[in-house]
Amino acid sequence: MADTIFYYSDNTTSTTSDIVLTINSRNFNKTLISVSIGDAVTSLGHQAFSSCASLTNINIPNHVTSIGDSAFLGCTSLTSITIPNSVTSIGNDAFRNCTNLTSINLSRGLQSTGSNAFTFCISLLSLDIPSTVNSIGNRAINQCLSLRVVTIPSQVKFLDDFTFYNDTNLLRVNFLGDAPALGTNVFLDTNINLKIYRYSTKSGWSSTFGGKNVLLIDTAEKGLKTSGFGVSSSGQVSIKKQNLGGGKLNLN
Repeated sequence: MADTIFYYSDNTTSTTSDIVLTINSRNFNKTLISVSIGDAVTSLGHQAFSSCASLTNINIPNHVTSIGDSAFLGCTSLTSITIPNSVTSIGNDAFRNCTNLTSINLSRGLQSTGSNAFTFCISLLSLDIPSTVNSIGNRAINQCLSLRVVTIPSQVKFLDDFTFYNDTNLLRVNFLGDAPALGTNVFLDTNINLKIYRYSTKSGWSSTFGGKNVLLIDTAEKGLKTSGFGVSSSGQVSIKKQNLGGGKLNLN
């Protein structure tokens, strides 16, 4: 089927035809502000909204199963986005250079994120990776300069090269499972005060991990109250309001 796209005449709002199955490369005017995607769409393809620097609002329906490479690359006006639970994969560079993105609610059915998926999301404060994820691409979360806390689910068995490179404000990474294998320079140029937290019942851990000190989630809660962080038994993290600055945090 043809990937037909319909525009409103003001070139700032767009809707997709009900016959479109995949939204492909650079179909949209770069002055686009808002998008409503038809229910028949199942895939946001390669560079679908790449460099739509004025895009502030997009509604992704619960029929989309994949977000392709560079789909939202350089969408610098996008401040928040919800990925529906139908999405199982996020491609390489999908949200790279979304410099004003402060909040992203990831699909609870997500299985993999590609390389550089969130690179240079410099306003993002937190990333709660769902328990269904088993693969995180190299450099996936690097140079997120405002990022404070990340939760890594138990199904992730390997952290690829430079995963957290230059995340200079990253203070805490929660691991919900056994110690994963590490690629090269996973924590290179991260915050000197970055701590790794894990559960005492999980295996493969030592006192350090990738050159960072390892603490127990089970026994650290008293200290977390003073640091402004909290973690539930399921690994969900909260940050006290005074630590949020101007950003918005959603950890569902």
